[in-house]
Amino acid sequence: MAAAFVVVLSCGLAWAQVAEDEFGFLERWEVLSEEVRLGQQKLTDLGLPLGYDTEVSKASEAGLFRVSVSPQKAPAPFNEIHTWLIRIETPSGAPVSGARVKFYGGMPLHNHGFPTDPRITGEVEPGTYAVEGIKFSMTGWWALAMGITAEEKTDKVSFNLLVEP
Repeated sequence: MAAAFVVVLSCGLAWAQVAEDEFGFLERWEVLSEEVRLGQQKLTDLGLPLGYDTEVSKASEAGLFRVSVSPQKAPAPFNEIHTWLIRIETPSGAPVSGARVKFYGGMPLHNHGFPTDPRITGEVEPGTYAVEGIKFSMTGWWALAMGITAEEKTDKVSFNLLVEP
């Protein structure tokens, strides 16, 4: 199911993020946000739903790839546009070159994406892809998610980040 959403900021300014979400991330985040609002899903002291992790390296959902994310320059800046790197490997650790990567992200509990338009801009070395234009404009829980297609295989993975100023 494709999903699109528009966020209107309280100061009267509006911005939109439209995503063809063939991997179901946005729909899943909308459901989660509603469950938290209704008290059906509890949050940890850090503001993450119970059972969610902050790992930056993990297997994709079906285990087809091993994926890691990191800011190009650590620590990731707050309220500044910057670049992140996505490392994609086979389960045995070989880099996956030539992958098609779709990037999604935002604040699931706020039902909005980034205030920018992050994009995968290329493969900077075998198996490592740059996503430029990320800006964490608020503190709290942000999610980075990607759909990956390579070697005639498709899988997805998401990462939870806690952003502090």
